[in-house]
Parts: sequence; structure tokens; C-alpha cells
Amino acid sequence: MNFEELIQTKTQRTADQQQLPLGCLRRVQIGQRSYQIISIKQELIDNQLFQDDLKEYSRRSASLPAKWQIHHCPVHSLEELEGTEGKEKGTEQAETEGKSPEAGKSGHARFIVLEQGSWMSFDKMLRETPQLVADDHFINEVTSQLFAALENNHQQGIHHLCLAPSILFVRKGEHTPVLLHAGSFFSNIHDVKNIYQGLEEFVAPEVKDNQTTDARSDIYALGKLLEYIFQFSSAPYTYKRLIKKATQPVAENRYQSVGEMKRALKRLQTGYQATLALSIGAILSAIIYFGLNTFTPQPEDMEYVKPAQTDSLEDDFDKGFNAETEFGTKMTNDSGLQFTADEVQQMKEYEAKAEAIFKKQFTAKAEQILGKAYNKNAMKGNEKSFKAATLNMTEELIQAQRELAKESGISNTKSEKIASEIIEQLSEKMMKEALK
Repeated sequence: MNFEELIQTKTQRTADQQQLPLGCLRRVQIGQRSYQIISIKQELIDNQLFQDDLKEYSRRSASLPAKWQIHHCPVHSLEELEGTEGKEKGTEQAETEGKSPEAGKSGHARFIVLEQGSWMSFDKMLRETPQLVADDHFINEVTSQLFAALENNHQQGIHHLCLAPSILFVRKGEHTPVLLHAGSFFSNIHDVKNIYQGLEEFVAPEVKDNQTTDARSDIYALGKLLEYIFQFSSAPYTYKRLIKKATQPVAENRYQSVGEMKRALKRLQTGYQATLALSIGAILSAIIYFGLNTFTPQPEDMEYVKPAQTDSLEDDFDKGFNAETEFGTKMTNDSGLQFTADEVQQMKEYEAKAEAIFKKQFTAKAEQILGKAYNKNAMKGNEKSFKAATLNMTEELIQAQRELAKESGISNTKSEKIASEIIEQLSEKMMKEALK
């Protein structure tokens, strides 16, 4: 029994084994160390073009930041990983320099050794903790990580072509995906259907048809990944729009770069938050203005005793009743007295002062109340939480309006109109500041 057969015996197929585009990923124990390796597909081992591509892939990927890319190196035999510390250091050096420990030896690489780490597939992580998808922060973090990684790699002419969740990985204790496979390095492999067997839904039509691929192929793959993630939770409106364009069958109809896709997401999020905020602001001001009929108890129907019929005051006027001659003074609609011009002017000044006091006090109170929802954290957070916060604000604003109106000595009708105008102005102002 040779060394590889011995290792195979010790590491029989387990649930941890996973099929990847280039082969089967498994964990093996060699000496005192545990390795995660990819056993390359037999039909690829004997392909000299593939072997050349694999060496170039390992060399180039070694320069990519570890936060985005799993470093790796091809080896001819697992026996090379056994034994002295010097050999282990040789493997680590290969990881950083992109060179294979078997360089200079005859024979093709049969294994790809991943850098040391506790790796779990992104798909497995999602299935074990599906509640993560309901967290907006998680989705934004995943999207931001992949945007950054893809944008960086595209600048270096590296395209991944497939971003299936089963071939993305996460480090233990983390949730953001790290890349491994970069399909653009293996353009010499003509049997693409075999490479991406079982992952066809995550690759763009041009990849499956062996046509020219570019950054837009990765945009399609990213859109399909996001679509898959939202199988665990309903997709927000912004991401639905983003996914729809990213996954267009014709490359010309997709986002033309990761930068364009990233800017589109920001515009969608900002526009939706602005629309939501303005809508809620308009609703709040309308509720104040129309008296919050839906939130205050409605009076119950009551039966009253019909009063005895009396002579109408209109009858007295019909009979020639004259208020000015009967009472000796002129009547008015408000107080029953005729005010002088100075008195009328003084009353208007008092009323203006009362309104000014109410306006100042209610503006300060409304800013305090609206600030609970119209801030950067609340508006970039969960939509349901934002709407719940606005419901609480409604009751607080109405209570403040009524109390301050009573203190200021102005009517509810007048105070409701002023309050609605203040809320509308503040909502728009604070929303714009929060979305900067």
C-alpha cells in the first residue's frame, strides 16, 4: 500500500467531502497536522494545459489579499507534506510565493493544498444559521466584501465566473465569504460543462456556451448568489431590482462593471429610504392635521332625550327684534362686543405671540421625537424597525401638539395646522442629513 492509498484509507469519504470545479475537497491528517486538500479530477491531471494554468493560478492568487482569497499550492504527492518542519515550511513558502513544492520534479500536480485554516463552505454556514439572512447588516457586509474582492481582481484581469455558495468559504467565527476558484485561469479547458457540473445555475450563459467572458460574467454569478441567499428570507425591494439587472441573459443588459453595480445599489437604497422617509413624514403631518381619527377613540352612539320645543331666536328677528337697540351695543360673532381698532390690533399681536411660542416649542419637541427615526443608524437599519419607530413617534407628536397648544393658548385647529407644517419640513430636512 503506497502513501496515497494509506491516506485514502484513513480519510474515507465523510460528510465534509465536497465536490468543487477542479476536484473533491477533503480533510486529511498527515503527521501532526491536518490539511484541507483538493484531489484534482483525473481527467485534468493528465492535461498539460491545465497543469500550466494551475501553476499560474497559484502564483497569481498568492498576491491577492488573504481577506478575499484562500491561498493554495499544487503538489504531486501528499508524501511531500509529511515529515520535517523544513518540508512544512516549504509548503508555507509555496503558499506565499505561489510555487509548488514539487517544482523541478517530474509528474503532474494531483492535489491542491489550501492554506491552513478552519474553512467551511458558505452554503453550509447559511444552512446552519439561516437567521443571518434576516439581518440587513449581514447582507450588506457580504455584498460589500464581494464587491471589493471582485473589483480588485478584475483590475488584475482575474475573473471567477462561478460564485456558487458551495465553492465560497468562510473562516471559523466569520460570516463573510472568501474566494477560491477563479475560472478565467482555466480557459484552456474546453469541457466547461464538466467543470461546472451541478453549478450551471450560477454561471452566465456565455460561460456555458464557451464564449468570451469578462467582468460581466462575474456580475451575473454574483446576482445568482444573492438570489440564492434570499431563498432563506424575502429579498428587499432594492436587492430585487439589483438582482434582476445583474442576471440578464445578455451581457450588454447587465451592469457593465462591479463599480456600476455598487453605485446602483447605493442609489437604490438611498432612493428607497428617501421615499419611505418622505412618505412617513407626509403621513405623520397628515395625521396631526386631521386629528388622528384612526388612533383616538371614537365617541359611542348615545341616545338623548329630545328637548321641549321652544321659540326660535330667528322668530324674534322675524318679529323685528334688533340687537343693537335692545342691548344698546353692537354684537360680533366672537365675544358679543364691538372692539375698537386698537383692541383688535392688540388681540392679533397676542395671537401672533402665542403662535410663535407654540411654533418654537413644538419645533424643538418634534426635532427630539423625529430624531429617534431620522438618523443614519435607524434609516440604514431594518425597515420594520424603522416603521415601528415612526408609529411610536405619531402618538408622541400628537400628545406634544395638544399639550403645547393648551399651554400657548391657541386653538387645536390652529396648532394642528402649524404642527403638520413643522413635521413636514423637519422630516425632509432630517432625512436628507441622515442619508448624506
